[in-house]
Amino acid sequence: MQPSLASGDLILTRRTTGIAVGDIVVVDVGNGGKIIKRVRELDAETVVLVGDNTRLASSFCDYPHERSTIVGKLLLNLKVPFLD
Repeated sequence: MQPSLASGDLILTRRTTGIAVGDIVVVDVGNGGKIIKRVRELDAETVVLVGDNTRLASSFCDYPHERSTIVGKLLLNLKVPFLD
């Protein structure tokens, strides 16, 4: 998710149904763990994700995920230099 988020950033999320295109969300992708991506498209049942780093593709982007897999929406991003 660089340049928006970087390794070592602390984030605060909240469970919500109020997700919109452009929001950054945490999604549970099963065995792949949890990922942080931006919402590109959504409808009543699915969400399509996109990463902010245009130089790297993600296998979790560009196809629909169930909205029920959204763990939370990004509320706050803290850049903490001493955690790098």
